[in-house]
Amino acid sequence: MKYIIVNNKKVGIPKWKYENEKYLFELQKFLDKVTNIKDKKLQEGIIIQMLICDEVLTNASEKHFKQYYGDVNNK
Repeated sequence: MKYIIVNNKKVGIPKWKYENEKYLFELQKFLDKVTNIKDKKLQEGIIIQMLICDEVLTNASEKHFKQYYGDVNNK
């Protein structure tokens, strides 16, 4: 797993995400825009909430993928 640093915290990115150039591009665009927010507490809250949403969506996607295709890592 690779990591990005957001507000001095390491955030893990699953392999299938960090190999997706479009995902990384859009993530970088988001972070670039958020860094323009002058209120640091608001900036941090927005980043944290987006990362929570991203994690929930990732977990749900991976769960449904495993239900449909099985655990491809154990085959």
